[in-house]
Amino acid sequence: MLKLHRAKTYVSSLVDLIFCFAGTLCIGTGIFYLIIGKIDLATTGLGSGLLLLFAATIDRFESLKGLGLEAKTRELKETITEANETLIQLRQLAEVSGKTLNSLVAKSGRSFAVKESHELAQEIKKNLTELKSDQASIVHALRPWVQSMCGELAERLAVAFNTDYYAIEQKFVNQLQATPYTPGAEDPQREELIKLYATIERHKYGAFDAQKWPAEEALTNLRKHVSTAPKADEQLIAQHLAVIDSWAEEVDYILKFSDLKSPQRWTDIFIR
Repeated sequence: MLKLHRAKTYVSSLVDLIFCFAGTLCIGTGIFYLIIGKIDLATTGLGSGLLLLFAATIDRFESLKGLGLEAKTRELKETITEANETLIQLRQLAEVSGKTLNSLVAKSGRSFAVKESHELAQEIKKNLTELKSDQASIVHALRPWVQSMCGELAERLAVAFNTDYYAIEQKFVNQLQATPYTPGAEDPQREELIKLYATIERHKYGAFDAQKWPAEEALTNLRKHVSTAPKADEQLIAQHLAVIDSWAEEVDYILKFSDLKSPQRWTDIFIR
């Protein structure tokens, strides 16, 4: 009976040693790949190492104190802790770097092509996902790019409306120019035309704040800009509201997934 117990203890100890050695090797390899920047291999190595070390339970390690392995166990635990801290620091660095890169993209404005900015944003998204960043951190890192895309879209659609709206404005300008002007004399009709022209001008220039509109409010504010345009006829309003509504699905997609549903459509409107 004693021999059987010793045999089981020996086998258990041998299994624990194998798990410890394999786990340590995997973690060491994972850390090496972290240093050289191969994230996929680093994640695989560290994950496998942790699983192997977990396989050697605390109870088993306690039974090996008599073999002088207690110090080795403590060293392995410290290695795991250091590896976890390294992953956390690397993830934080990637999140900060991603947000910084996207901020630079956003500030570059129209000079940055849709295709290039989209590829950069998705590469950052991919890297953060592989580093196991939580969804909120990924969304935060990509927010400058999402804001830039939605703001630019809103401004371009607003400018397209203002271009057509200009014809209505010009009609009142022509009336104002055709109205005789007598210095010092009261002219209610002329005064009314001047006020209307000023109101239309203020409304038009309000669209240039589109870049500052929060991405979630871009289309809502744009609809308001079009539907409340002074003296705009119903046909013009309906035409542009239809265009705005056609972008609702695209904007909803980029807000939900930090990605473009139809990259070519975004490219086409941005190069006009």
